[in-house]
Amino acid sequence: MEKKSRDSVLAQEVFLSYLDSKRRLALANISKCSNNENRLKNDEMIVRYIEELLKHFDEDSYRILYNEYILRKPGKWYLEYYTKSTFYHLKNKATSKLIRCLHE
Repeated sequence: MEKKSRDSVLAQEVFLSYLDSKRRLALANISKCSNNENRLKNDEMIVRYIEELLKHFDEDSYRILYNEYILRKPGKWYLEYYTKSTFYHLKNKATSKLIRCLHE
């Protein structure tokens, strides 16, 4: 079982917030009403920021962050692209870069 790095845990939290924001925006769009306009504006800002940030990642980092944290693919999906050790190396690199970018 993988021992999660601090950056990996933080990345998971970032993407859970992103997914929650996307879900609330989708529900508000379907229902055409909102009880909290400020919350929706914050959600829009979070979604836009994360999506813009991901555009600046290399292909491997984007693939790993997208599949691990947004799609939340189960199992060893990465074996189609990487060996296990390469995957964990690239994942650590991607999550560290994400956290660094968020701190800037």
